[in-house]
Amino acid sequence: MAAPVHGLPGGTSMPTEAARPAVQTEPAALAEAPGWATPYVTAAVPALPNWADPADPGSQVTMTDGIRAVVGVEAPVHIGVLYERLSAGWHIGPIGTRVRDNVDAAVGLADVIRDGEFLTLADAPRPVVRTPVPACERTVDQVHDDELALALVSFVRDAGGISRSELTARLARLYGWAGRGPDITSRMGALIARLRRTGILAGDEQAVTAAPGRDQGAGRANGAGAGAAVAAQATGWHAGSHDRAGP
Repeated sequence: MAAPVHGLPGGTSMPTEAARPAVQTEPAALAEAPGWATPYVTAAVPALPNWADPADPGSQVTMTDGIRAVVGVEAPVHIGVLYERLSAGWHIGPIGTRVRDNVDAAVGLADVIRDGEFLTLADAPRPVVRTPVPACERTVDQVHDDELALALVSFVRDAGGISRSELTARLARLYGWAGRGPDITSRMGALIARLRRTGILAGDEQAVTAAPGRDQGAGRANGAGAGAAVAAQATGWHAGSHDRAGP
């Protein structure tokens, strides 16, 4: 609110207050996070030896500890998030082509499992829905299908039934994504279709409900553990079903 103006010279009229520009804001995702979601936890990256150069292929073996540290805490973690974490942990600034190629090669030496653009471990825990924190605000492409499927199923169970547009809007707010761009809408549409095909969700092109007869009550009673199993079943992904990253 503008403070009052005193002592205008005689004959001077009060200027008209300029119209304030509209400010687009997003609701605070953490304040609205449901009980089945948890804040994203980032890994502490061990330092490289003083002599190691991340752009030098001879440093690949020394980079594996950092890769395993990130994957061990943040799995399934997108390769782009891994680049960001290593860049910050090693204080090397933006990762260029040479360093990126070196990290990719080191991934093959780090005893981790690669699933497309995501990395995990053979004994990785079941997926959980992770909300953004200042140190990690992921894009829609950086969230694994299992996690998004779990969020969708959990929202539908909480609501009993919900329109597709509202479901997409709630999920976007949860992750702090502005609006509902075509990348978000198409990704959610594909996941909802898969969840319907596997009998986890029901409904039509306008609204989504929990499918009857799929032990929905047990899912509510057992919390995120049961929901995560449902999500993994729906997406057909688990660590053992993909190849270990190799050179």
